[in-house]
Amino acid sequence: MKKVALIKIGARISFKDEEKMSSTLVEVLATLKLLSSCDMEVDIYTKKSARDKDHPVYDVYDLKTNWFNINMKDYDALFIVNGSVPFYGGKDGNDDIFNYKIINCFEGKMFYMLFDPYLGLKQIHGNIAKKEDYKIHAEDTRVTRDDITYITQCQDTSEINELGQQSVHYFPLQQFPLYMSNIYPEYNSYPPVEELQRDLTYCGSFRGGRRQEDMIEYYFGSERSTIVGSGYKDGERFSKKKVGNLIYPKFEKPVKQKQVAKEMRKGLATVIIGDPLYIKHYDIAQRLYECVLANVITFIDKKLDPEMRTFNQMPFFYVTSKEDLYNKLAYLYQSEDNRLRYLKMQKEVIINSFDFNLYSADFRRMLEVI
Repeated sequence: MKKVALIKIGARISFKDEEKMSSTLVEVLATLKLLSSCDMEVDIYTKKSARDKDHPVYDVYDLKTNWFNINMKDYDALFIVNGSVPFYGGKDGNDDIFNYKIINCFEGKMFYMLFDPYLGLKQIHGNIAKKEDYKIHAEDTRVTRDDITYITQCQDTSEINELGQQSVHYFPLQQFPLYMSNIYPEYNSYPPVEELQRDLTYCGSFRGGRRQEDMIEYYFGSERSTIVGSGYKDGERFSKKKVGNLIYPKFEKPVKQKQVAKEMRKGLATVIIGDPLYIKHYDIAQRLYECVLANVITFIDKKLDPEMRTFNQMPFFYVTSKEDLYNKLAYLYQSEDNRLRYLKMQKEVIINSFDFNLYSADFRRMLEVI
């Protein structure tokens, strides 16, 4: 493949300053970097704004006015970056209709980048048929093809069955923070223990409460825990019955992607947890790699990685209960030497073992055989 097109479900692709960058755009940038590393010429189709500037590397076409002639460009493949379907109550992302028109009409190979197991391709024709402004597009956006290749960071692909799926292949997309050094720099310093504002920090949205029980298990019970993200309403959305008499953590507003590392470094540690599908499909979120790069002690809820693959069989980095977690935190607080030793160990396993060129080469080889 030499020339390919790229689209993004549910969001406009705009090349903002890093300070304003969202996590959804970073997934696009990671995909673009992988494709470029394979010597591919990439064109982007998205909703354009008059404020946009021409990109120095990629040609960017307005989705609405160019979708119908995409096959005249002789692309070898179309890459689709996953996203939330924007047809719901309130303001609708009507331009996403034209992403679906591209998916239906495209004549080359098609690859769907599944970073989040909840964001497989969805049928939207039923929703937009109910909306007066969009219903004329309903049948044209009904996805009927079954030749889409899914590329996913879920290590267990055996039960993944998405719309249009012909085949599904694992690639460690979750490691892309290690691949994107300009966006995710590695921090070598860390605040002294006595200057830490928190024991634990969690960054992420409420996600419909799907992580509620594990958040209560690991982050409730101490005033020195902080949850940063949207949808929590200062803890009101948590089940009072499940929380019981536990102390609530502090809740703070979400931060931009560029500020996540700074936010994490206010605390000693974090615990990586996941939704039920993450556990089912053996999916380790990108947040783990962000936190290790930020030089924060990073634990994993063992349910996510029961075979302890991520930290190369090192039990210290896996927790199974609140008691287990706080015993390990107490050990780290005993001395800076304890903390430094485990910071170095996680860096060695996660960062120093990552090979930028091999990651690119593995992606290229995977595309060659599927």
